[in-house]
Amino acid sequence: MRDLEIAFWALLAFVAVFVLSGVMGNTVLRLILWTFGITYALGGYWLLIKYEYPKVLSILAGLAIGAALFILPYGIVANLSWLKGLLFAAPNFCLFLFLLICTYRLRIRQRFGGNFKPLLIRSAVLVVLTSVFASLPLNTWAHRQVLWAFNQHNESLLHNLRMFEGRDKVNQFLNNNACDAAIEAANTARREGELWLEWRQEDGLQELYGISGIIELQYYAYTCKGRATYDAEDYQQALLAFKEADAVLDDLIGADSSWHVRKVWSWKSIADCHAKLLAYEKADSLYSLAISKYAAGVGKADEDMADLVISATTSASAQGAMQEANQMLEPLLVSFESKYKAGKGSYKGTMKLYEHLIANLLRANDYKKAALYLQKGKQFTHKDSLSYHVLQHYDGYLQLYTNKYKAAVLRLEEAKAGYKNLEQPGSGNHVVVRQALFKAYMALADYSKAEDLIKEAQKLSKRINGSESVLYHNVLLDAAQLDDHLGKYEAAKEKLVKVLQRYERQWRDNNRTAEILAQLATIEDELDNQTQAAAHANRAYAVIKWFTGYKSASDDEVLLNIANVNMSLKNYAFSDSLYRAVLARSEGDSYKTKKAKVLSGIALIEMEQGQFQKAGEKLEQAITTARQVVGEAHPMLATLYYNKSRLKLSEGKTEEALKEAAKARGIANKYFAANHVNQGDIYTLLGDIMLAQSKADEAEQLYLEAAKIYKLTYKVNHRKRQRIEEMLKSINATTAKQV
Repeated sequence: MRDLEIAFWALLAFVAVFVLSGVMGNTVLRLILWTFGITYALGGYWLLIKYEYPKVLSILAGLAIGAALFILPYGIVANLSWLKGLLFAAPNFCLFLFLLICTYRLRIRQRFGGNFKPLLIRSAVLVVLTSVFASLPLNTWAHRQVLWAFNQHNESLLHNLRMFEGRDKVNQFLNNNACDAAIEAANTARREGELWLEWRQEDGLQELYGISGIIELQYYAYTCKGRATYDAEDYQQALLAFKEADAVLDDLIGADSSWHVRKVWSWKSIADCHAKLLAYEKADSLYSLAISKYAAGVGKADEDMADLVISATTSASAQGAMQEANQMLEPLLVSFESKYKAGKGSYKGTMKLYEHLIANLLRANDYKKAALYLQKGKQFTHKDSLSYHVLQHYDGYLQLYTNKYKAAVLRLEEAKAGYKNLEQPGSGNHVVVRQALFKAYMALADYSKAEDLIKEAQKLSKRINGSESVLYHNVLLDAAQLDDHLGKYEAAKEKLVKVLQRYERQWRDNNRTAEILAQLATIEDELDNQTQAAAHANRAYAVIKWFTGYKSASDDEVLLNIANVNMSLKNYAFSDSLYRAVLARSEGDSYKTKKAKVLSGIALIEMEQGQFQKAGEKLEQAITTARQVVGEAHPMLATLYYNKSRLKLSEGKTEEALKEAAKARGIANKYFAANHVNQGDIYTLLGDIMLAQSKADEAEQLYLEAAKIYKLTYKVNHRKRQRIEEMLKSINATTAKQV
């Protein structure tokens, strides 16, 4: 009889494996369970007496175990009467408790001995099997796997199982940041849940929300896609994803009003995308709604409120309304700081406002107020905190913008060291602080250190954000500036074209694209591609005029480049008007570098118009101003001395011209390679002076040196190469006549 029982258990296990693996249906397993149950119920005495239990206990145990086995198939097929059917399993549960108590507490008579244990094990196995279908939630994986095997024809139940299966997949995909797969799984799971509940449009979603939580996961899946595409700077796709998330959020709010607070961040996410896509009116409207709702619902001066205000004012600043943005930020910062000191505010929120306000003041060229808030911010924060080093970073910008380049390097190096110790490796701060240091070293004409820094920044930005990111292209823009200074014009042009294409995809025509267009115009002019230079300059001017009316100091570098190109194109009146517009904003110590550039530009126009005295006065003023900023030896001064030498040559004062040319050459030799085009320009200038002094042989040698340099950079028909050729032909013709 014992062998028969073992055979039954083996057959049951064998068939169960095949049913759960999908090889066969559940009918055979059900019949085996029923037969096995009847065998225990009717043959309990004969099956169990072999273990020498008392006859009454054997019969009762057989009935209890048999009833549990008989009801088990009903539980597996999730019959609606299963809970009632559990009553058949109750005797076995009681048997199990009785045996357990007897074994471990009461220590019943020794005569039961080791034979008592097998009965306890049988009962325990069936307690587990019957309990699992009564107590294990339907949405657990183990329960579902069994139900899948036994309920292939129960369509309603299958919808339920697919809903929970989909929910588990969504969680798995979200954990792996597989947002698209999570969205697909969430949408499928929600449809299955609606089919299971026979949901109609007019029905509420409370039941589906409460049972499965799938609507919540659907919302998280769309926000996952929104965040991922936003971080990848694909703002159009991010906008679509956040809008879908917002629609799902409305369903969540309908099912559970506690979700209403999430509406603030949903609006903010959509507004952020609109702002990036330059749809500022839509962005500003949503920011306003988000701030009003947060103030009404939460009303705290916390970090979240600071984030909302910062986003709104960033949008305003991008539209050129920096003063308005600052007027909004300043009183809010005062409020945040006072509440924090009273123990009711947020330190992080206050520091974020400090950082954003200072950055905005720097963009607005309000250096005096920026210095004030930098001082206050440093007093408010802790010196060993990340916020302190962010402020040092901004202080570095302040020193840079006010022409204090060595002080800028000190601040920025300290910020860089702080970021290394306190900031995450993937933070963009590691990149932008190197960009700032690059600009400081460029201003100091330390091109070697500048090159090292920009290479580091390129490597970091590519690793952190990828080669398609705006950050990477911002670094590429700086690298193009270095190429320009080193006379590598084709390399600079290649980089600028890449940056322009990326910016156009991001912003179309705005002040950022105008900046690139103006720089491209100067490069094309240097390469003697005057048609392209004019086209880029005209487009840059149209953009900047439409965007800000070129009334902001932040546009001045763009205007200077446009003016330089138009001067080269002999559009003197237009060029002069741009120079003078910039000059009007260049008063004060903070603008001396810019002022020197403007004065030099106006002087060149006056030279072309024969107004040598006025030109000389402006060049002297430019040289004096530049010396106050960069000292006695700097590439900027080389350019100014070169221009002054040209002026003296035009006046016929060749000795004075030679003296100024020597100054320019001395500085150029210090900062530029022997084959730099600036060296070629100086050789050409010296050749012109020698020729004016009737020293044709010396002039010829100088022109030949210039020709060698120009050949390395310029095409054959470049205006500089053509002029050298003409001068050499003229010298040769004159020499031939003399012979």
